[in-house]
Amino acid sequence: MNISGVSNNSSTSTASTSNSSTSEVATLEKQKTDLQQEISKERQSKDDEKTKSEKIKQLEQQMQLLEQQIAQKRADATKKNGISSDSNSPAGRSSVGPVPNSDRTIDIRV
Repeated sequence: MNISGVSNNSSTSTASTSNSSTSEVATLEKQKTDLQQEISKERQSKDDEKTKSEKIKQLEQQMQLLEQQIAQKRADATKKNGISSDSNSPAGRSSVGPVPNSDRTIDIRV
């Protein structure tokens, strides 16, 4: 049994998930930048104020949706990578001593 092989595979899986999430966030960030440019162009357009206002409002709503998606992707990536500020989670816990409710015992004989 090759333990190092198992360890390497799980690390690769985590890295792959992280890269995928990072890529998705980058794509959403690019879309957000494009929307910001569209809003800027619309503000400078020669449309009447009512039309301009309606277009900007729609673009800003799209921007809010993108921001929510970005926040969700980042939160998902944080959870998948085991990074948490929750003190009850295994990743956020740093305790020394026996594991509570553990039924495992160690028999040491000298």
